[in-house]
Amino acid sequence: TKPAAWDFGESIVTSTAGAPSVIEGAANRLAYSKLYEPETLPPVNNVDIGQREYPIRRVVSTTDSLWVLKGDGLWRVYGPTPQTLSVDPVDPTCQMFGRSSHRFDRWVVKMGDVVYAWTSRGIVAISSAGVQQIDTPIRTLIRRYTPTQGQTVTYPWSWSSLQTGTVAFGFAAHEYSDLPMGFMYDTIAQTWSVLRTDNGSTDTDVLTVHYDPVTINGEEVTI
Repeated sequence: TKPAAWDFGESIVTSTAGAPSVIEGAANRLAYSKLYEPETLPPVNNVDIGQREYPIRRVVSTTDSLWVLKGDGLWRVYGPTPQTLSVDPVDPTCQMFGRSSHRFDRWVVKMGDVVYAWTSRGIVAISSAGVQQIDTPIRTLIRRYTPTQGQTVTYPWSWSSLQTGTVAFGFAAHEYSDLPMGFMYDTIAQTWSVLRTDNGSTDTDVLTVHYDPVTINGEEVTI
């Protein structure tokens, strides 16, 4: 199914008039179009994901699945046709942080056919093989900067580069640090680098150019 055929939340903009049409149900409802007709959304084409009080925060498509990230865990939606869709809970501990307004959904990025996310259980790689914990070498740091209930982080961001085989997660400011900071993972070498700067920039393009990475080489570091 084309990614464009999916939507979630409470409103969808029609392709003809440009006016929003309301979907009945809560924000945990995933709606899908007719097969090969992404502009057509029958009222019965929807499925509720997880608990009603936890809205869908991100939906990311891979070759054979839609990965749904929410505050109550990670879900996989798959199937060859709308009539044969399956919705499987994958990992209830892999939760998105905070409220939608906190924009922690920016801590989800895809490279190739793998989804990388900074969640309540740390930074993980999500694929058809399952959920892999990849932040073990820097676990102490990740735990330190993982937001707790009610905490906010200024401008959370993530990016990926298929050319270099790297993904990164970071923030412009944090309760524990007034410096922009990030963590970069080399998916080929399976090593981590800490990205930090004192130039006060919140522009991710500047961050990737001006940060001086400190390679960890499997050792814990203190920032």
